[in-house]
Amino acid sequence: MGNPALVWADARFGCPCRPARRRSRPAFDCRPKGWFLGLRVDGKRISFSETVFCAFRDGKIGQVWSIIDKAIIEAAAA
Repeated sequence: MGNPALVWADARFGCPCRPARRRSRPAFDCRPKGWFLGLRVDGKRISFSETVFCAFRDGKIGQVWSIIDKAIIEAAAA
């Protein structure tokens, strides 16, 4: 299957199929409108990284786990 790519918003990164689990760390610099992760941001600029874990099954993404430091977003939204 080669090298499937994952896409989130404006972030794009490759996630090779081997080994069976991979970790990636996409970075975001954005201005979400309205609410984001339960916080009212109203277009304020926020920058944060997300740690994403992918498990592959049969050459495809079978499961995804994600961790975001919400305290960083809370500080930017204040």
